Amino acid sequence: MLLLNDDINTTTTVAYLLHRLCALSVPGAVGLTRQVHERGSGMVGCFRGREEAEAFAARLQLHGLHGVVRSV
Repeated sequence: MLLLNDDINTTTTVAYLLHRLCALSVPGAVGLTRQVHERGSGMVGCFRGREEAEAFAARLQLHGLHGVVRSV
């Protein structure tokens, strides 16, 4: 699942949400946030099935983050 950059959320908010919702370490959440900001997107996770990934994307969306599910 890819997290997309947006112009609404601050980097602090995104890092906090990644830390809390994705169980990333603080340095990991900050690093992913920086990557999303600089490159426009970043890999949040790989899931066993599309349903699981879409459910997680919906959970992020509830908190104002935007992600897309891509097959690999």
